[in-house]
Amino acid sequence: MSHPLSMQFASLQEALLTNNPSMPNLLREIHTQLKKDPDVVTLLSEEEISQVVRGLSHLTAVKFAESVTSTNKKASITKSLKSANMDLL
Repeated sequence: MSHPLSMQFASLQEALLTNNPSMPNLLREIHTQLKKDPDVVTLLSEEEISQVVRGLSHLTAVKFAESVTSTNKKASITKSLKSANMDLL
């Protein structure tokens, strides 16, 4: 789907792949356009949103936490029992 930011997203994709120093400017342009016309957000694909998140993550050197699932059934049962006891009070 085409929208006003199509060219910026193509440039952002290339900047992510090549570690281009123009990435901060591209992200700023995208932010400015989205701020001017917030309705464009509804036209963005999941991939485009992912590109912005990856760009911001790369730019700020932030790593997103991954979900951790507990495999310890005993801890899960104990937690459930404590929760049930609190509900009774």
